[in-house]
Amino acid sequence: MTVKHMAVAGIREDVIARCLGCDLRTLRKYFREELDCAAPKVTALATRGLTEAIRKGEPWAIRFWLRTRAGFVEKSEHEILGPGGGPLQLESCELHELSDVELESEIVRLARATGVDRLLTEQMSEGSEQANSPVNSD
Repeated sequence: MTVKHMAVAGIREDVIARCLGCDLRTLRKYFREELDCAAPKVTALATRGLTEAIRKGEPWAIRFWLRTRAGFVEKSEHEILGPGGGPLQLESCELHELSDVELESEIVRLARATGVDRLLTEQMSEGSEQANSPVNSD
């Protein structure tokens, strides 16, 4: 690993000097250019790649620029309805007064009433499929 790579990675100068087995003053004397310019050069390189991707109309690049530089925010809204699309029926209760079994029962009831139980089941089955799939270890 070079001084340039360590500087780009944000490793402190005193740590870089220790890794090289030299004094901090020696590091700064012989590697001033790398310490000062490595990170800005990589940032410029990354920015050039991003602007080229935007110019080509790459959706990921456009979305990234709009979110990080132009202040755009992606919003999503979710509406939870009860059975048949009607209002969700909630029973008024003090949660801290319920036993663990009663609390678990209420959570299951609400999950079923809102359809969240199906989503959780789907997510859990997707997670187990991914866990059981072979991993590429290149």
